Amino acid sequence: MASVPRSLNGQCPSCKKWFETDTSVLRHMNHPRSSCATWRDFLESISPPAQRSPHDRSNHTSHNDDTSNSDNHTSHDDDTSNSDEPMLEIDAINGPDRVYHEDVHPNVPHVFGSGAGFVDVFKSDHNAEKRRDNIYYPFSSKGEWGLASWLSRSGLSMRATDDFLSLPIVQQLSLSFTTAKTLRSRMEDLPKAPEWKMQSVSLAGYETAKPVILFYRDPLEIIQALLRNPIFEGKWAFTARKVYQDPDRQNRLYGDWMTSDGAWSAQSTLPPGGTLLGITLSSDKTNISIATGDRVAHPLLLTLANLPMDVRMKSTYHALPLIALLPCPKFIGLKKSLHGVMENRLVHHCLDIVSAPLKQVAANGAFMADSLGRIRCFFTPLVAYIVDTPEAAVLAGVGGKTSHLTLASHKTFGDHFRHPTRLGRVTLAQNHVVSQYIDPWDLGAYAKEVQQRFRLNGVHLPFWRDWTLPDGTITEPGEFLTPEPLHHWHKQFWDHDAKWCIRAVGNGEIDLRFSLLQPCVGFRHFKLGISSLKQVTGRDHRNVQRYIVSIIADAVPKDFALCIRSLSDFRYLAQSRSIDSHTIAEIINALTTFHKTKQAILDAGARVGKAKNPLNNFFIPKLEFFHSVAASISWSGAPIQWSADATERAHIDVIKVPSENTNNGQYGPHICRHLDRDEKGRLFDLATAIHEAGGDLESILYGSAVGGDDEEMDDELNVSWIAELDTIITTCGPSRKQVDLFRTADALVKRVALDGTTGIPQPLRTFSTPWAAFNVNRKPDISRISIDSLAEIYKLPDLRPALLDFFSQYLETPSFHYIGGRRGTHPNTQLPFTDVLVWYSLRMQTYSSDEKSVTDPRRLNAIPPCDSWSFGRYDTALFVHDRTDPALSPDVGLPGYDLAQIRLILYPIWDGEPPEAPSYMVYAQRFDIVPQATPTPPTRAAIPDPTTGLYIVKRALRANKTRVGDIIPLSHCRMPVQLVPRFGAEADRRLTNSNSMEWSKEFFLNAYFDKDIFQYLRSARP
Repeated sequence: MASVPRSLNGQCPSCKKWFETDTSVLRHMNHPRSSCATWRDFLESISPPAQRSPHDRSNHTSHNDDTSNSDNHTSHDDDTSNSDEPMLEIDAINGPDRVYHEDVHPNVPHVFGSGAGFVDVFKSDHNAEKRRDNIYYPFSSKGEWGLASWLSRSGLSMRATDDFLSLPIVQQLSLSFTTAKTLRSRMEDLPKAPEWKMQSVSLAGYETAKPVILFYRDPLEIIQALLRNPIFEGKWAFTARKVYQDPDRQNRLYGDWMTSDGAWSAQSTLPPGGTLLGITLSSDKTNISIATGDRVAHPLLLTLANLPMDVRMKSTYHALPLIALLPCPKFIGLKKSLHGVMENRLVHHCLDIVSAPLKQVAANGAFMADSLGRIRCFFTPLVAYIVDTPEAAVLAGVGGKTSHLTLASHKTFGDHFRHPTRLGRVTLAQNHVVSQYIDPWDLGAYAKEVQQRFRLNGVHLPFWRDWTLPDGTITEPGEFLTPEPLHHWHKQFWDHDAKWCIRAVGNGEIDLRFSLLQPCVGFRHFKLGISSLKQVTGRDHRNVQRYIVSIIADAVPKDFALCIRSLSDFRYLAQSRSIDSHTIAEIINALTTFHKTKQAILDAGARVGKAKNPLNNFFIPKLEFFHSVAASISWSGAPIQWSADATERAHIDVIKVPSENTNNGQYGPHICRHLDRDEKGRLFDLATAIHEAGGDLESILYGSAVGGDDEEMDDELNVSWIAELDTIITTCGPSRKQVDLFRTADALVKRVALDGTTGIPQPLRTFSTPWAAFNVNRKPDISRISIDSLAEIYKLPDLRPALLDFFSQYLETPSFHYIGGRRGTHPNTQLPFTDVLVWYSLRMQTYSSDEKSVTDPRRLNAIPPCDSWSFGRYDTALFVHDRTDPALSPDVGLPGYDLAQIRLILYPIWDGEPPEAPSYMVYAQRFDIVPQATPTPPTRAAIPDPTTGLYIVKRALRANKTRVGDIIPLSHCRMPVQLVPRFGAEADRRLTNSNSMEWSKEFFLNAYFDKDIFQYLRSARP
């Protein structure tokens, strides 16, 4: 909860808005969508949600936000900072002593009065009078609109829709529309969305097989629609910030674009009170249909970097609207070698047309209103353009085999240092020089000259040449062409790293190793290996990366393994959603290590050309791009927000789905009409939901101001609206919702507290700890079984002694447990139960390492020996000794933790009144770290293997050579992990994926299995 002055007197200290009571002010300030709380969004996004953490001490400091309702922003409270620039301090959610410090740009955006908000625009529609009595006009009721909306989104053809509407049971509904044509006209009569335009485009003197038509929308109308969208209210960040992890401001934290140096620099160029809108574009050619050939679309998408990356990247928010369909013509009467030059020029010419309004606003500003009608003066610099490598070169204006980021070219791509940055103004000057003695429209001569002299691609008028900030600063391609993780990192891994490993280890050996891994539920198991994979997707690239370091260990020279490991470190570190200065140093160090050890790849003959002949170079463009990642993080924020995953997913919604029911002819007009109807439907859904919730959007979102209704009714209204909003957000998007076991556990606890345990099985099947949530099936896999019978089934002869040891120690140290120690003697001790309930698996969910969300639940198995698993199927996890210890990051050697394999999940059936004991328990067998040699001083210590960076572990054994196993409360489980058998130079051919975990002597603790595990175990490296 944000702290506020001792006496509020009914006024919000941030936006100066008046409320009836101080309670209303607090609710307004702490509402998740309150514009007066959005300064916390980034800080909380790097940690688990505050309401779920016991370490949140709820003493955050309140400050004015850039999204304030006030016309004039005041400085921050005097007691918060004495510096010239305001500083915000907030207690981190993921640690009781961790504090973040934030400097806000002194040029704070202003609100210049009020204008038409979302509801006002809806009420000004040409059918507004007809909606006074029926808000759902042109439909007769909410139910009819629901059916019409579903039919419009269903993908049914016109004929199929007519057939549906002609069904007798449907005709009994007496719908106001009876044909698909009528339905479509009604949808098109809904309040308008940004309108589509078309323009004939030609390049003088060059003919095309078909007329070149550009379909596009005014980007300012798109931006205004995004700003007015109530779904995004309270999510905007309009002021540049510098966030630090230390009070000395040495360790800078970069996340969303507004925390970057680029945002800070751009805001410094604005006139007082101006507001930044970071324009993010994306384009990529995509096949329209598999069934028909030669059908390609070139969509141009737009979003705003002021939105949190999680919002921009989530398809259900529709934050990546299509603003243009760039033409893909075929030129006739032109040399084949010049087709590419003309296509590139046409792309830039079309981008010039579409972006013209954005350029004008970037330099001069424009007033626009948000969903509540607050008017700001916005400026629109181009901050990112998400494209793959070939299109990046087209946009930068450089030729083939040339870096679009630096002055490096083909023969210098493998250099260990970063070449000088390629500057846009230099590219413009080079084109100007050549144009002085060769006419740019003398296409062949001009293209040849600029290619040979300056390595340019023949585009003499790049679209970004006049996209400037208010101070005249040109937009630099080397800055807005950001790293693109999907292609630059993951595709590069498959095209190069994976191929090197396959060749070095051998097809048969590497396939065998992958097939021997024990399958993990929810993750792909490569039972046939990876050497012959076809149609490999980005998901496959990531899945192979999870295992590659541990798979090749001991089968390749150490420098080879270290080289691959360094590239893996680079990718995993750079994928974080928040990256600090220390992490940037680690990223640079990982790349340096690669260049120091890359000769091992050539020595192994692993890098070959198309003819399988060994290559003695690293002329790989994407390797050269790695040098620019660190600089881009500082300038543009975390690279993961610029990944093409989201944009390629958007192509399904804006291109592939709309084109499914066409005549395979005029794709462009059909796509535009389809998207227009879809967008109108979504906006109509929002508007009618607001009307149903009361009609006053501000009161709905932030609570009642002076003159409002009773507070309790306001709370109910907010809850109702938010529930309705959740439904609307998923309209036209995937219906799957992420499982949140934390919320389920909280809801169960509250339900039991209010209504008792009637109808709820005990113990609760879903429960949570500060760091994890657990769920078991309502019905146990074994409903009742004696301890001795269970020990026989699971082949655990020490199960009863382990239970006796546990209960004899539990009363002494209820919160401290570890696996190991001498077995006690209990000659006359009886357990307070004879039978137990048993589950074969559970689901476990943890918090993400660097974002405000939960991870997908992982299934952990404890299946006894059976026909398909002769030794059983068991998964591994990290267990904390002291569950009251708030530390979330382990130290070197994992002190305070046990790495163990879960062999049994049980709950006792108590003979009498249940004692004060943990609800669920597991029997787990411990693994110990294998000590590694240390150079200074020369000794051995529990540190990771210096080559792979992974801990090598082996099963812990007692003096009698039996495995060390004990009972431990499930609540001590910190997170699931994966062990990979250490195969050695050659994998044992007797191993299978069902026995490799039992027969292998040593294992790697695979830190690369999951990004969250990697981040968690980073601190355990020396």
